[in-house]
Amino acid sequence: MSGRNNMANRLVMVTSLTAAEKQGLTNYLLSWSYKVNDKLRRGLELSDYDKTNIANLDSALSKLPKCQSDKPLQCSLSFWNKDDLVDFLKKWKPGEVAVEPSYTSTSKGIYNNNDNVQIIINNSQNGVVLSDYGLAEEKEVLFGRNTKFKILKGYTKGEQIILEVEEID
Repeated sequence: MSGRNNMANRLVMVTSLTAAEKQGLTNYLLSWSYKVNDKLRRGLELSDYDKTNIANLDSALSKLPKCQSDKPLQCSLSFWNKDDLVDFLKKWKPGEVAVEPSYTSTSKGIYNNNDNVQIIINNSQNGVVLSDYGLAEEKEVLFGRNTKFKILKGYTKGEQIILEVEEID
C-alpha cells in the first residue's frame, strides 16, 4: 500500500506545478537539456528562451520530492575532445569539491557503459526522480544547478575513468 501512497503523493506534487513549470520540466526531458547544460558548463550566453526555461525548471525542481538514497546513482559522460576531458578532470580531483554549474542527470543504473567517464554518486539527498514524469526506463534522477560534489576517489577501469563522489550541502 505504501507504494501506491508514494505514487499518489508524487502525482499530487506534479499537479501542484504551474503550466510553466511543467513546460520547463518537459523541455528538459526533451533535447533542450543537452543544449542548456553545454551553455551552463561553458559559461556561454543564455537566450531568453533558456532563461525562462531555467527559471521554470528550477521552480519545478524545488517543489518536487527529493530522492534521498543510500544506493549509488550513476552519471555517464562522454568526452570526444581530449582537452575537454582534461579540463573536466582538473575540476574533479579527489579530495576537492566540484560545483557543477549545469543540471546533473543521473540514473539508478549505468546509463551508457561505453562513455569514457562514469561518476558514482553516493549519499544523494537533493536529486529529483524524473522517471515518473518522463521516460521511466531511464530511471533518471536530476540534480539542480550548482550542486556540490566532494570527489572521494578516482581510478581507471580499462579505458574508463571512474569517479566516486558524494553530494554535499
